Amino acid sequence: MPRLLDPLNVGSLELRNRIVMPPMATIVSTSRGEVTDRLVEHYVERARDLGLLIVEHAYVSPEGRLRLHQPGVYSDDLIPGLERLVEAVHAQGTPIALQINHAGGATTRE
Repeated sequence: MPRLLDPLNVGSLELRNRIVMPPMATIVSTSRGEVTDRLVEHYVERARDLGLLIVEHAYVSPEGRLRLHQPGVYSDDLIPGLERLVEAVHAQGTPIALQINHAGGATTRE
């Protein structure tokens, strides 16, 4: 029977253990959805002992944002910050995924 700290292969992805951090909103991105140092530090601190880290919901279009300071993935301008986040988490030896969303009827125009 597998144990929590046993490695796990998911397709070609090898996780060092079975601990997965689910996406939880931090609301520390910029008002444009850019990655901040605080966001990177938050995830790096948690990534050290995880098998997989899933980053909080990121909006795919400005019209689909749920709230201010939510990460965005709607523009190529945001890629460098996202790359910095991925590289920092990978440096901890942890795979990273991103939850994407559109808030639908719950969107905000803040």
